[in-house]
Amino acid sequence: MNIIIITTLFQNLVFFNNPPSATLSQLLEVMSWQFSSYVGRGLNSDQLNMLAEKLTVQSSYNDGHLTWAKFCKEHLPGKAFTFWTWLEAILDLIKKHILPLWIDGYVMGFVSKEKERLLLKDKMPGTFLLRFSESHLGGITFTWVDHSENGEVRFHSVEPYNKGRLSALPFADILRDYKVIMAENIPENPLKYLYPDIPKDKAFGKHYSSQPCEVSRPTERGDKGYVPSVFIPISTIRSDSTEPHSPSDLLPMSPSVYAVLRENLSPTTIETATNHRCPFC
Repeated sequence: MNIIIITTLFQNLVFFNNPPSATLSQLLEVMSWQFSSYVGRGLNSDQLNMLAEKLTVQSSYNDGHLTWAKFCKEHLPGKAFTFWTWLEAILDLIKKHILPLWIDGYVMGFVSKEKERLLLKDKMPGTFLLRFSESHLGGITFTWVDHSENGEVRFHSVEPYNKGRLSALPFADILRDYKVIMAENIPENPLKYLYPDIPKDKAFGKHYSSQPCEVSRPTERGDKGYVPSVFIPISTIRSDSTEPHSPSDLLPMSPSVYAVLRENLSPTTIETATNHRCPFC
């Protein structure tokens, strides 16, 4: 009896020290089940295809099988983390910060930069989608499409939001209040339609934590004598660039101050003010 127990324990130890490889289809099925059980929604075929491409990059896919080391021990090409570390951080992000949006199916999530441009290029200006960052652990970003004055299609992506920023401001509120300052223009929200053509407020309205604050005058006070303030996520886009500058800055700004800025300052002055960093920060 003791010999049988020892043999069984040894076999188990060998299994965990050197797990067998698995087919790609098996791994994808397990990953979809993991998302379904942990965050309430599994992965669709497009999302699974993106993960399959990420797993099979270079020489990691041999004879239809993937090794345990490739899945959770070896770093992804050009990255300082493994595939599983990257995926686990996304699961944690969904669970803690964007779960309702994920369950509703509004987070495309797993889509490459190349694929997102193919999806957006023929859409109405202001169409955007949400995807997980491939370079930042536990990060989510949004990309939108617009057109230049000469009709050129342009794509803009903000620096990924991580759990630290999302703890300060809910992601749905960020999408609602996000502003862009472009040369010679006043701040405006460029996000109009969630891909493919869903009006933003129709998609995310029920997830907003509160209604947008009405603009108050500087003399108005709240219940305790203070002028109310809100966090407004603002990006600036240079005329010679298609990428937002300092994209994830959250500027504490009261509605009254924001209104006064728009009424009394030029766009250039506003841009200079929003780009200025406190010397003590």
